[in-house]
Amino acid sequence: MSETNNAAQQFLTFRLNPEQYGINVLQVREVLEVPDITMLPRMPAYMRGVINIRGLVMPVIDLRLKLGLSAEDKSIHSRVIIIESEKDGLVLVLGILVDAVHEVIDIAADQISPPPTFGAQVDNVFMKGIARVNEEFVVILDLQQIFSSDADLVKLAEGAKAMPAGVGASN
Repeated sequence: MSETNNAAQQFLTFRLNPEQYGINVLQVREVLEVPDITMLPRMPAYMRGVINIRGLVMPVIDLRLKLGLSAEDKSIHSRVIIIESEKDGLVLVLGILVDAVHEVIDIAADQISPPPTFGAQVDNVFMKGIARVNEEFVVILDLQQIFSSDADLVKLAEGAKAMPAGVGASN
């Protein structure tokens, strides 16, 4: 295998339920304690609402619900990860609510196996792969795939740019 194909990538790891997940750090803008979230009417259950981060209003998605996992109350460990995901040439900036954020880890490309075809809690279309790190599996998520078919999210992200900055909590 060539050195380029085996180059390590960095992933931010976090928890949903007891499972550990990872997303490419290049898609992460920042990690926040959970701010006040302003709920919006007539949104899907996984769309928790919007937050105001330094004058930018952005949607917050409960990643548990978006992935079809059971709902959980937020805890002192819950965090919102501000991410970027591209859809049809449009860069979506949004928050994803997770149970806890852990660390940034390096994973070589040859450590990532294709997603399993059975037995996973998350639909494998949302996975780039799975890696074994320190005796634990890390499910590598494909954010672009997770949000690719979400017309409501695109409308909300586009509409959030036009919302007054006073909506949501000031941070």
